[in-house]
Amino acid sequence: MEPCPKWRRLFKDLTQARELTSEGIFVDYDEQNMTKLHAIIIGPDGTPYEGGIFRFLMTIPQSYPHHSPKVKFLTTDGGRVRFNPNLYDDGKVCLSILGTWEGPGWTPAMSINSVLLSIRSLLCEEPFYNEPGYDYGKHKRESKLYNEMTRKETLQVAIIGELRSLLAADKQGNDKTLLADGNVVGYSESATQFVMNTMKKKEKFVKESVEQSKGKRVASGATPQLDTIVPSTAEVSVPRTHLAGRRRLVSVDDTDVDQLFKMLDERLLSAAETSEAQTTEDEDDIY
Repeated sequence: MEPCPKWRRLFKDLTQARELTSEGIFVDYDEQNMTKLHAIIIGPDGTPYEGGIFRFLMTIPQSYPHHSPKVKFLTTDGGRVRFNPNLYDDGKVCLSILGTWEGPGWTPAMSINSVLLSIRSLLCEEPFYNEPGYDYGKHKRESKLYNEMTRKETLQVAIIGELRSLLAADKQGNDKTLLADGNVVGYSESATQFVMNTMKKKEKFVKESVEQSKGKRVASGATPQLDTIVPSTAEVSVPRTHLAGRRRLVSVDDTDVDQLFKMLDERLLSAAETSEAQTTEDEDDIY
């Protein structure tokens, strides 16, 4: 029996999306439900998100591609951090093509790639200006402060926190990560390998970032609230909950980071040995 048009299109789009790894984007379907896709976007170089592991859950509707996927942002530290004006701490992703923001909407000509690349474009050099009403080049002080906070939380939550969760789950022989809302999201073997290989390349960058974060406080020791980020006369909404809630020094213990990368090296070595053993076994079967 021929697959229905929806499945043919989904398989095609998923195949194309899997070619985005060179862009720092990984996507795979859920083994229990192929209408759910797990996506990982690595923060682009030269942005306050650099090296961050940002996870998304995409749900494909029955009407795809006539209607857009539903997307939930998962890297929020349990609903505490709003990393971007368009990425809410409750998981909402604001994009016009998703129907969650004003502007040109979804068309059947769009694809999973369209969504992933649009989200990646939000992780830009100065995300403060993603918020409507703030012209690029103005409010430079606020934009700089926003970047500093975003950089620190990216390091703490999206790099150290995500890497720790991944390696801890893998060490226990369990590829599942329990989220704050009770959902369980799988790190598949291929996703694990993608993240580990990417983070190994970022080892020097991460350790240098940790060192630079030491002894630095934001806004006199408190995580800035709205009034310290934008003018009080602002007439539009801004990242009101962005990074609010933790009044503490944002830094990471060197020992913790060194131990994480030691675990990463051990896991990569184990994976390489397993792959080599499998290759040898396959060759033996041939002969």
